[in-house]
Amino acid sequence: MTRHGKRAAVLVSGLAATLGLPAQGTAHATSWTVYTSPSTYGYATFNTSTGGLYVNDTYADGRRIVADVWNESLGGALVVHGQDTNGSNNGGVTSYGSWFESGDVLTIQICRRNGTAPSTDDRCNERTVIV
Repeated sequence: MTRHGKRAAVLVSGLAATLGLPAQGTAHATSWTVYTSPSTYGYATFNTSTGGLYVNDTYADGRRIVADVWNESLGGALVVHGQDTNGSNNGGVTSYGSWFESGDVLTIQICRRNGTAPSTDDRCNERTVIV
């Protein structure tokens, strides 16, 4: 590698570290959790090793927790959808998807929903990660 190539690699690694991004060759996290906000009515955890989306409704309020994982690198393609309707932290539901690969940008979104209509969503939150 040339002197300029080494300098560029160091600068890119430093920039990645400053932005909180993993540097090339470092281990990536395999799961991310997102909670409803501003109150914790439920959470969703997406595991990139298995493609599993675990959704847990933790509050007995007669509503459900819904979560989606979107692949921004594929134009916002839906990777997986999941929901838990039983409330009160009685165990969650896992759904599986596979429309992603290493390096893709994924957005995990979670909402509390009253019934089945998406128009009733509230307490939504999301997190964007790089696989």
